[in-house]
Amino acid sequence: MKKHGFYKYEHIRKNEEFKAVYKNGKSCRDKYFVLYTKTVENPDSQPFIKIGFTVSKKVGNATVRNRIRRMLKEVYRLNKNRLAKAIDIVIVARADASGIDYKTVSESLTGLFLKAGILNKKKEGE
Repeated sequence: MKKHGFYKYEHIRKNEEFKAVYKNGKSCRDKYFVLYTKTVENPDSQPFIKIGFTVSKKVGNATVRNRIRRMLKEVYRLNKNRLAKAIDIVIVARADASGIDYKTVSESLTGLFLKAGILNKKKEGE
């Protein structure tokens, strides 16, 4: 079932899955976020993107953490069709992310996608 723009199978939820991306993936970082990416060994078995979000208590209280998580999900949703397929992504919010607005989140995350080499520069239909 699709909830908030994601299918259930598109989420990284288990601790082992997060650890696998941290251990075997590559990372890019900026002031606000750390982006971990791991290419899937068998793209035929997973021809889609799996994504997980981590926002620790260092970022702020539950309201602040959920706001950051919602903004991250929206930026991902809008860029999803431009991202490389068959990868696992984990986005970790850093403590500086607590007071930022949507525009900053969007610019930061898009920059990290480009830096990691997983974002096509052109939007679909161009």
